[in-house]
Amino acid sequence: KRVDGGKVSNYIIDKLLIGDTVQALPPTGDFNCVDHPPITLEGKKKALLISAGCGITPVFAMTKQWLSNDQEVDIEFLHIARSQPETIYFDLLETYHSVYPDFNLKLLLKNRGETQYPEGRLSKEWLQELVPDFNQRTVYLCGPNQFMLDVQGYLTELGFDMANFFQESFTPAASEEAEVSDETASVSVPDFAQTIDAQKGQVLADVLEGAGLPLIVACRSGICGSCKCKVRKGSVSSTSLETLTPEEIEQGYVLACSSTIESDLEVQIG
Repeated sequence: KRVDGGKVSNYIIDKLLIGDTVQALPPTGDFNCVDHPPITLEGKKKALLISAGCGITPVFAMTKQWLSNDQEVDIEFLHIARSQPETIYFDLLETYHSVYPDFNLKLLLKNRGETQYPEGRLSKEWLQELVPDFNQRTVYLCGPNQFMLDVQGYLTELGFDMANFFQESFTPAASEEAEVSDETASVSVPDFAQTIDAQKGQVLADVLEGAGLPLIVACRSGICGSCKCKVRKGSVSSTSLETLTPEEIEQGYVLACSSTIESDLEVQIG
């Protein structure tokens, strides 16, 4: 799916050829069921996975993790899609629902068609009807940004304990781009014997990438943590510190994709 201005989708559609080889990084980030396992209530681990569109992919991976390792997690899987044919993993979801007693599939479709699943838009009323015991579960949420904001709002209104809530959006929240100044700044990377001329307000990742330095920039939205680097001298303005520990922040680590240059810098990559 081509995204306007997207670096990956446009490259794949316009330049990638059959037979070409690509390198893929392993999954990273804080949204996973290993670092954040479901809470145990009355001797049972209970999870509610909520997703929309292709936000189903990470929560489905969590489901496979639990089921394949026999972790005895009671799973309510609530997915919102346009229609049954457009529901990713639909056949597998129905198979899991029929095979695993601890897996309960709940689909809410915008276009019901001839299926047995209900039609509608997710609301707090639908949430209460489809998963009445949601308050006793750990919630994992993924989907478009506005959908996630809506669901978080429903949970808050219904008194859910947000300490048991984890989320990740595949579309970063819209934010104003920093204004690039005419003022210049230098970015020194001693480990690679480079000093780069830049402008204040530029995104640090763009400057480092433009100089051909081996910085890995995956999500470009401050979520995955792949572009972590250390600012030894100088200052940046950061919009995201996701995946960074308090110790790393104290030591000067930043996410280059979410940091704009404020002064001359000395940077360590890796």
